[in-house]
This record gives sequence, structure tokens and C-alpha cells, in this order.
Amino acid sequence: MEAALEALLAGEASFPQRAEWQALRGRLGSALRLEVRAALDRDDAEGALAKLASLGRLAPVAKDDALAVEAQRLSFAQHNGMVHVGKVFIDRYEHPNRAGAQPTVDVDWADAVKLCETAGKHLCSELEWEQACRGALGAAYPWGADLEKGRCVVKDKKTKRAAAAGVKPKCVGPAGVFDLVGNVAEWTSSPLKEDAPQR
Repeated sequence: MEAALEALLAGEASFPQRAEWQALRGRLGSALRLEVRAALDRDDAEGALAKLASLGRLAPVAKDDALAVEAQRLSFAQHNGMVHVGKVFIDRYEHPNRAGAQPTVDVDWADAVKLCETAGKHLCSELEWEQACRGALGAAYPWGADLEKGRCVVKDKKTKRAAAAGVKPKCVGPAGVFDLVGNVAEWTSSPLKEDAPQR
């Protein structure tokens, strides 16, 4: 595709008045957009951004172009330790989203919202959180139907504080999100009941 783009641009520079360039630009632009879409479907942010840059050599790509927005979103997510779950991205680890870090605790709902927004993210809805936990299995736990003792950090008389994020490597959901079971409680953006202030 890059060779075709270079040939087109060189041809236009040498023979600027030829009518066939416009049709060739349209076909090449459509093919590049398909390649951007394919890269996004593979979660390949770098590939998508590179193809968008090539597309931009044919004509400026608007910032609000759907493919450009999705590529920027994917790039942001990947550079911030997030994973793709359905149509959203979720932190791989409990806040502050670093393996081995102590999770943030003792924050109320408003503080949780602010922490997310400060990082350029949003608090998951209950549905988004459950999708990360259940994945394609639709089971009660990330790995299946039953709680498996010792797989995750769960509260008991010996547990005095939260464990480091990701300390239990088997306590992971199908999308690669850790500690969805046990360790610390997590806020969602969803109300406890419809139109209720409680979260």
C-alpha cells in the first residue's frame, strides 16, 4: 500500500493535471481505511496510527473521524495499562493500575470518579465491570462457576490489609484483568437501584 501511495504522489507531482489521479486517490483512501479498521480489530494501535498517517498524506484526516478517534482511544488505553473488554477498556490492575502496587483504598465514590477522570478515564458501569469479570463464559467467576480457594485474596481473619495488585497470578479474568474477585471492593458508576443516589 505504501508503494502505491508513493507512486501516486510522485505521479501527481510530475503530471499534476491528469484526471485519473482523483479516482486513484479515492481507491487508495478506501483501501487505507480498511487497513486502519483491520489494525483496530487486531488491537494494533501503532499499525492503525501509521495507516492513518498514510491516509493523511492523501487528505487531512479530521480529529473527529471515527477511525482516528478509535485509534487514539486504543493507543491511550495500551499506553496506560488497559485491556479491551467488549467495547470498553479497563485497567488491568486495581488503581493505580500497576502490578505489585498497593491498591488505593479508603476512597468514597466521588473520589473514585475524580481519580478516574484525572487519569482521562471513567468509572466502569456495573455492566462493564461484570463483563470484565465474566467474559465470554458468562460464569459467576472469571474462571468458571465455582469459587476456588486460594486462587484470589479473599477477606478472612488473617487478612489485615489489601494485597499488592496481581499478587495472585491465577486471579485473572479472561481479558487479563486481575483481582476482580476479592482483595479490595470496587466502585462502579451504576446506582444501587434505578434513580437512587447510593452506589
